[in-house]
Amino acid sequence: MSTRTAVPIRRTGVVFVGRCQVSLPGVCLTADGPEPITAVWDDQGRQIDVCRACLEARLDEGQWVPGERGWFSPPAPPEDWSCCGSKAS
Repeated sequence: MSTRTAVPIRRTGVVFVGRCQVSLPGVCLTADGPEPITAVWDDQGRQIDVCRACLEARLDEGQWVPGERGWFSPPAPPEDWSCCGSKAS
């Protein structure tokens, strides 16, 4: 078991079509090509483009935790990801 501290992330609220940078095997929605993804920021202010499935997996695993809302933290992305015809809908 890892003793690594969970990384706080902040959601941007932006959904766009692209490739997930996390790309968890057997989880990632962009394995076969671009799909709707969102951007989150880590505690160092780095942007991470991530699909909904990988975002949820990282949160469920406890590797990421929701960070406090900061000045650069717009509302969370919508629950409905069907905006771009995603197979995830």
